[in-house]
Amino acid sequence: MHFDEFFRRSNAASSVDELLALYRHALVTLASDPPGRDSRLPDKTDRLTRQFQARYARLAIPHTENQPLSVKELDVLRWCAQGFTRQETADHMRLSAHTIDFHLRNAMRKLQARNCTAAVVRALELGVLQL
Repeated sequence: MHFDEFFRRSNAASSVDELLALYRHALVTLASDPPGRDSRLPDKTDRLTRQFQARYARLAIPHTENQPLSVKELDVLRWCAQGFTRQETADHMRLSAHTIDFHLRNAMRKLQARNCTAAVVRALELGVLQL
């Protein structure tokens, strides 16, 4: 399997088992290259492993139904939905901006969202957030 093909196919993998099979196949392909053909084998193996780990982490994230949002995560999403910045939210909740980021990242992970807006939309769709 060509290196770029693994990256493309791993992003399309819909299960951990499928991803693991792709990873194994890519490693065997790399190991079967003739010696001396490519001196960058360790770099390629590292890159392949990092891609596998990143994709595995995305596939292994539990769904929101299995891991409900905490009260603080919901509060942070409510402030976000109203257009407040992280610092403004921190001031209103009497927490540090770092703590707000912590709760927001947890909510985004649980909702499988890439940013605050997507997290709010997903929470509204699931009915776990009311404005």
